[in-house]
Amino acid sequence: MNRLAVYVLHLTVLIVTVAAACCAQQAAGQGTVTGSVTGSGVPVVGVRVTIVSAVSSFAPSTVSDEKGNFTFTGMPLGGVTVKVLDPKGNVLASATGTLRVAGEVLSIPVNVP
Repeated sequence: MNRLAVYVLHLTVLIVTVAAACCAQQAAGQGTVTGSVTGSGVPVVGVRVTIVSAVSSFAPSTVSDEKGNFTFTGMPLGGVTVKVLDPKGNVLASATGTLRVAGEVLSIPVNVP
């Protein structure tokens, strides 16, 4: 095979893989929740963020990045609550939203007072 044919083959495999992953997430009835944590109008960096699903016990956590952003993938459809926690686990702020459609990307900003 020449280089162009190999390149096209690899590109085709990549496209099929990405499409399959996207369809699998949609078929499972899942979505993504993103957002940012701010306080006094500036990003809050390195704070623990958890998300709780209203329809399951699935409750992952992450840490806000250098811009205060966070992302949770593979969330089941339905209501979700995003909580920002202090180092002792106390809730500093929370916000809610609802994932309504498979594959949806829901943005939930959280403002820490």
